[in-house]
Amino acid sequence: MKKRIIVIILLCGFLLAIIAISKNYIEYNQKRDLILDVLDDDFKKRFISYNDFTVKNSEKDVTYSSDKAKISIIAPIDWELIGEDFGFFSLKTKDFIPLNEDWMKKPIASQGCWTEVNIKIDKIGEDYKNITSEYLEHEEYINNDEDENEQIIDLGYSKAMQTIIHSKGLDGDIVMIRIPNNNITYEFSNYIFGKDKEKCKLDFENILSSLVIHNINEE
Repeated sequence: MKKRIIVIILLCGFLLAIIAISKNYIEYNQKRDLILDVLDDDFKKRFISYNDFTVKNSEKDVTYSSDKAKISIIAPIDWELIGEDFGFFSLKTKDFIPLNEDWMKKPIASQGCWTEVNIKIDKIGEDYKNITSEYLEHEEYINNDEDENEQIIDLGYSKAMQTIIHSKGLDGDIVMIRIPNNNITYEFSNYIFGKDKEKCKLDFENILSSLVIHNINEE
């Protein structure tokens, strides 16, 4: 009787081990598939990084252009385009000093200006819709509360979604501008903190005014 119980226990343990191994194998394959999706050629074609821009200097300003992103931007001569972690990039003034060295708060200035740039290229499926375009067409989607204000603005060359997040503790604002262009969305997040807030506002307005968006269908 005891032998039979021991055999049953061993069989149950063996079955549980097989189930655990199978579960881990399935999870591994799922994670591997996600990694492969990120590394596939289609993702690389849709990912915009610092290296996708060319630089043209003049005495007063710098022009950053990307055929892949279908845009060109003119920034003041004291601004520069820098590469970031995971391939993202930002525009910042050369005299930028962070409020502290915390990675999450890196764009918050004690001096100078910082604007994060995120360019997203979506896959186009049968039922594809640009989310930002949907917001621009349906004002009822817009949300406003005490700390966050959303509104549709007209940049002249395009309508855009503007979101302003106010920080009482740090006495500043993050102004996010999202501009749709078919399956591309351009997002600029201007961090207005520190002693140069007025300059940051003005330079950001000029950078947005200089932005040229090329038709996505141009070859």
